[in-house]
Amino acid sequence: MYKKIFFILSLCTLFGSCVLFTPPYVGTDSGTVAHNGNYSVTLLECNGNRSTQEINIVVMITNKGVNESLYVGGVSDGTMAIDNYGNTLYPSAAASKYEFPTGVSVRVAVRPFKLVEPRTSMLRSFRLGLVGASTKAVEFRNVPIRWVN
Repeated sequence: MYKKIFFILSLCTLFGSCVLFTPPYVGTDSGTVAHNGNYSVTLLECNGNRSTQEINIVVMITNKGVNESLYVGGVSDGTMAIDNYGNTLYPSAAASKYEFPTGVSVRVAVRPFKLVEPRTSMLRSFRLGLVGASTKAVEFRNVPIRWVN
């Protein structure tokens, strides 16, 4: 509980404003699809680049509800990861805004996670924030990293 409060306060201090995220974070263990409300998120890629020490994640998001705009995949929306060494990783930039029409799948590239140790083999937890009229998040567990160089 105290770690969670410290994390939220740290983000508030770092970015000057605070966004609280509503549970539950719906996760799948070693799965590729997570659901939260009207959204279905499919994990397509988790690729690492040893020379730049970055991880790039690509997801496909499908909105089953009414048309909506969301900010996805940045520090301010709660996107984060924890690697298999227990290091907490954050995306390198703010979230991007995407339009999600009803029933249409949209490919989203999450901002790169920087300064990732090349020996890291998986993300124990990857949480993707979805911020629109309400704040949502999905979480994937035990995501393997495919190092491309």
